Amino acid sequence: MANSKPQKIRSSDAEWFSRVLVAYQGRVPFVFIDDAELGIDLERQSLAQIGIKARLVTKDWVAALSSFGVCGFGAYMVVAAILDPEPTSKLGLLVGSGVALMFSGSFSGVRVLTRLKPPSVRISNGLVEVRWDD
Repeated sequence: MANSKPQKIRSSDAEWFSRVLVAYQGRVPFVFIDDAELGIDLERQSLAQIGIKARLVTKDWVAALSSFGVCGFGAYMVVAAILDPEPTSKLGLLVGSGVALMFSGSFSGVRVLTRLKPPSVRISNGLVEVRWDD
């Protein structure tokens, strides 16, 4: 995917933040155009800082934090498996699945919302191009 044409994400689009999150998680190259003049700096700001600065609505934060919900559900599965008074024939499956959900959900959320920066950001003519060069 390193040679694929990057998608354009404009800050004037209603779903711009969700599109940036999906691009970060999928490591999809994109060009960010701050045409709404929000003062977004993908090179120096985390996605959480960008969301605060852009005054995102609740719907956007819920979308951004959905990966933590996966983590919470995994934790619930582990606790439910341990506290279940029934025979433990499926205990290993529940605990294993719950732990997998906890790790995948929490790591995805933490990586996206904290300080994950794309390795290659190029700014030219007011456009910000973001690429992952693996």
